[in-house]
Amino acid sequence: MAEPIFDVIASELEAATDLDRLESRGTLRLLLKEAGLDAARVTGDQFAVAMRALLPVALASRGVGDVDRVCDRLVLLADGLGGGTASADSPEAMFGRFGR
Repeated sequence: MAEPIFDVIASELEAATDLDRLESRGTLRLLLKEAGLDAARVTGDQFAVAMRALLPVALASRGVGDVDRVCDRLVLLADGLGGGTASADSPEAMFGRFGR
């Protein structure tokens, strides 16, 4: 079974910054909460959108250097993970089909 998207992004944030594991995970949980997303069910696409909008400010407020580089790296990773965790019968997937 693949590692949850949240765990992949949190590990990458920890590796790319001086934030420890708890700070990385907490930062991302707060970001997802602000975006109205659940860490257990977030897709890569949703994560990428939330990070583009909210991560630069969150990282700058935590004193992370080179925020743009870190954000670009994480957004690219999330984009690469795509629709990841949402199942075909999830609310997100069902509503996504309405526009087709």
